[in-house]
Order: sequence, then C-alpha cells, then structure tokens
Amino acid sequence: MISEQDIQSLAELARIAVPDSAVAGLKTDLEKILEYVAQLEEVDTTKIQDDSVSLVENTMRRDTDEIGTDSLDGEGEALVQQAHEHESNYVVVKKIL
Repeated sequence: MISEQDIQSLAELARIAVPDSAVAGLKTDLEKILEYVAQLEEVDTTKIQDDSVSLVENTMRRDTDEIGTDSLDGEGEALVQQAHEHESNYVVVKKIL
C-alpha cells in the first residue's frame, strides 16, 4: 500500500530526518492509519444531523472615540486616571516600532 520510498518522500516534505531503521515501523503505522481512515469513509453519514454549526454570533461593540462609553459603562475615565501616564481620555504608552 505505502512504500518505503513514500515514507522517505513524506519525511523530506516534512523536513524531518527519518533513519533507515525507523522506516519499517513508520510504514506499518501509516498503513494502519490509512486502513482506519478507509473504514471511516465507509460509514453512512447521510442520516446524521450536523450539530457542529453554532448559532452564536460574534458580538462586537461599536467603535467610538470615547473610552468606556459602550463596554465600561462610564468607568473608562476612572480606569484611564489610574494609568501611570495618561492624556485626556487616553493611556499614553511607549512608542514601539
């Protein structure tokens, strides 16, 4: 099913070193994995309802100029005042480039 040359090709694609002594073991392991996948492909899933779809939506607040007007309920100014350095309603941070 899978040849030793296939193992070496996969190792090269994955950029891993596979010693010759490990090729036989990897071949056996990969063949077992492929057999299991083949068994899974035979399973009839037409009557299975897909419950993985979630109805939860990503909720985002509006982008505003004022700190705390949406998510902090007026506590934004108090939080900014606690910052080590602040200017108006903004926290001053070190410029990183």
